[in-house]
Amino acid sequence: MKKYILYSLVVVSFLTSCESDITSLNNDPKSAQEIPSSFAFASGQYDLANALFDPGTQASGFPFLIEHQAETTYVTPSRFLLNSNSTNMWDRVYVRGLKMLDNSKNILSKEFDAGNEVGRNKLAMIEILSCYGFKSLVDTYGDIPYTEALQQENKISSPKYDDARTVYTALISRLDNAIGSITTSSGGYTQDFFYKGDMSKWKKLANSIKLSFGINLADVDPALSKKIVEEAYASGVMTSNADNAVYSYDGASYKNPYSVTREDIVASKILVDQLKQSNDPRLAKYFSTVNGNYVGGVFGNQNNYKTTSTFSASVSATTARGLFFDYSQVEFLLAEGAARGYNVGSAATHYKNAIAASMDYWGVAAADRDAYIAANPYNSAGNFKQQIGAQVWVSGYTNGYFVWNSIRRLNYPSLPVPPTSQLSGYPIRLPYPDGEQNLNNVNWTAAVSKIPGGRDVATAPVFWDKN
Repeated sequence: MKKYILYSLVVVSFLTSCESDITSLNNDPKSAQEIPSSFAFASGQYDLANALFDPGTQASGFPFLIEHQAETTYVTPSRFLLNSNSTNMWDRVYVRGLKMLDNSKNILSKEFDAGNEVGRNKLAMIEILSCYGFKSLVDTYGDIPYTEALQQENKISSPKYDDARTVYTALISRLDNAIGSITTSSGGYTQDFFYKGDMSKWKKLANSIKLSFGINLADVDPALSKKIVEEAYASGVMTSNADNAVYSYDGASYKNPYSVTREDIVASKILVDQLKQSNDPRLAKYFSTVNGNYVGGVFGNQNNYKTTSTFSASVSATTARGLFFDYSQVEFLLAEGAARGYNVGSAATHYKNAIAASMDYWGVAAADRDAYIAANPYNSAGNFKQQIGAQVWVSGYTNGYFVWNSIRRLNYPSLPVPPTSQLSGYPIRLPYPDGEQNLNNVNWTAAVSKIPGGRDVATAPVFWDKN
C-alpha cells in the first residue's frame, strides 16, 4: 500500500514514471484517507495524457501506426509486431490513468458534498478524462472491460469484457452528465495541467471530446452521429488554439518524452517526402536536417541514426509542450461532419481553419501558412475523405491517436505495410495484451469470439470501422 502511494506522489511530482505489471489492472492503490483527491487526479491526468502522447517504443505505438516515425535498431513497432505496444497502452491507460482517476473520484466523495459547485466541477473533470480514457481503449481494442473494470475492492480480479458499442453509449451519457454539471463561474482542480481549473475551457474540451465520439459513429449509425456532433457543436467546442489541452514540462524533474528517447527513432521517409512534395512549411518544425537536407528513414527498416533526420529542436526540447487535444483536430472533425451533411457550418471553412490552426500551433509564418492553404484548397466537388484525410495525416504530428482514428474512419491515406511485417494488411486495432489471455482467459476468449473472424489480430476492425 505505502509503495503504491509513494509511486503516486512521485508521478504527480513528475520525478519518474515506472512500469506497472499488466496483472494489476484492478489493483487497489490507496485508501481514500491517505492522500487528497487532487494528487490522484493530477497523477491520472498526467498518465493518461502521456499514454497517448509518448513517442517511444515503450508507449502505445501510435506514431508508428500512422508511419510518422521510423527506427534504427529495434524495429518491432515499425514492422507492426504490436504485442509490446498493446500491453503498454492497456497498462498505462487502465492501471495508471483510469485507476488513479477512479481513486480521485472516490476520495473526492469524502471531501465535498453533492451541492458544492467546486466539488461538482472537480467530479466533471474526472469524468471527462475517464470517458476519453475508456474511449481510447475501445478505439484501440474493441470490446473492453468496463462495468467490472477497476473493481479490485469488490474482489473482481477477472473483469468481463463489455460490448464496445454499448460502452460508447454509456460513455457519451456520462460525458453529457459531466457537461451538464459544470458551473463555469466556479473553479475546479488548480493542480490541473491543462487549464488550471478553468471550467469554461473544460466545458469546451468535453464538447470537443463528445464531437470525436460522434464522428466515429458516422458509418455505423449516421443518424446518431449527426445528433451527437450537432449537439456538441451547439454546446460549444474549442474555437482557437487558446483552448488547446496541452501540458508543459519543466525540463528538469520531468521532461518531454520526445527528448528522452533512445537514438532509435527517426523521421519516416513517407512523411518527409510528402511534406517536401507539397512544400509544407511544417517540415522544418517537425524534423532536423542532415547536412542541410531532410532525409527520412525507410519505414520497417533499420536506418542509420546519424544520416537520417530526427525530431526538430522544438519537438525534442525538454520543455516542449505535450498535446492532448487541440483546436486543429476539432476543426478537422467539423469539416468532416459538414461534408457528411451535418449542420455544423461549412466544410471548406473548417478545413481551412484546421490547417491554419496546425500551422499556427507549430509557429509557421503567416505568409507561409496562407500560401500553403491557397495551394491546397478544399474542393466541395471532390472526395472529402481523401482531402480531409490527407491533411489530418500531415497536420497531426505528435497526435498519433487522433490521426490513426482518422485513417481508419476515412480510409485515407492508404499507408503501405512494410514487406518485413508479418501482417497481411494495415493494422486497424491492437491485439489484446498477452496477460489477458493468460490471466483472464475465460473473458478474453469470449471477447475474441466476437472479433470479426474470431481471431485476436490487428487486421480486424473495431465496431465503428465499417468501410
